[in-house]
Amino acid sequence: MVLSDRGSIWQAPAHDDDKGGLRPLLVSAVPNPQRIPFSCTFRRTDFPNERPLTVDERLSVAHAVRNEWLGHGLCTLPADRAGAEDAVTGLYQLIGEARPRFSWITSPAAAPPVLAAERQRFHPPRSQAAAALGTGTWTDQTVGARLAYSRSDLRERLDVATGHPHWRRTRDPWLQPARAMTSKDALETGAPLHTVLEATVRASLQVLLGDALPAAIRTAMLPARSEWLAQGNYGQHDAYWLSAYDVHARTESARYRDGDVHQLGLWAALVRSAGWWWPGEGLCVMTERPAEVHTEPLPNGRHGELRLHHESGPAVRYADGAELYALHGTPVLSWDTAAVAGGRAGGDGR
Repeated sequence: MVLSDRGSIWQAPAHDDDKGGLRPLLVSAVPNPQRIPFSCTFRRTDFPNERPLTVDERLSVAHAVRNEWLGHGLCTLPADRAGAEDAVTGLYQLIGEARPRFSWITSPAAAPPVLAAERQRFHPPRSQAAAALGTGTWTDQTVGARLAYSRSDLRERLDVATGHPHWRRTRDPWLQPARAMTSKDALETGAPLHTVLEATVRASLQVLLGDALPAAIRTAMLPARSEWLAQGNYGQHDAYWLSAYDVHARTESARYRDGDVHQLGLWAALVRSAGWWWPGEGLCVMTERPAEVHTEPLPNGRHGELRLHHESGPAVRYADGAELYALHGTPVLSWDTAAVAGGRAGGDGR
């Protein structure tokens, strides 16, 4: 699958759950992921009538939810700057902060010098003193820390609403078996529906958006042991954890409080509108989305899992030239991909 600035076309990997593999695409998918018709209400929207959904309908909704969030997570269109800034402003207001000034950069690689130049906004002296002494109040914490606490509290409340708290999910004995089966096979084997939904949506997206892609970007574009890593948020790559709450709501597995829906909607708006971002006091550094992303299906994946891969160029490229290379999910140096391409051109079958 290729996402690039040459058209920014995303095709969802079609998946045949009955056969446990990818099937040929029958129709063109969404040509503009930023404008996917999507409701931020985190309520049931797929079937307008009030009757309970059947199991097959819930699985159908889960597949649609997964593909929607995958499209947002891998979107390569220019950022919706106005939408992103409004969402950040809403999150700032939730922790008692006013709308910040925004500084836009083209890639995460451009962030360290910008953050270093405004160090006191991201590591104010009072926060450093409070951390050193183990004292301080809520307002002594950095803006980034307060936003992280606020998000953590939100997720704890949402996990309770789903009836599937994070600690229970990580110890769910059915999760790994369900990930290795098709959705229907897992249900027939006896896996609980909520576990199958987790495997189909969140766990599937986490492989690339939550783990592999952020790790590759951090390694390739940010200094080792960078002090800025803990301050950052992943923007569109946060799609994987938002998808978990969306699928439970849209399959009638959970209902959320209005205030939580509002806060969740702000994080969702950031997923749909921008790349990585760093919040500071009175200043927020925002990143554009990549100009190009290349992936391939994960072998033996049962739920549309993807991995980074491009044999003839960077697997991820930003408009400012920041890039990273990967072959079959493994980060490599640029000459590795050149060697592969040269070997094929020369008839080397390895």
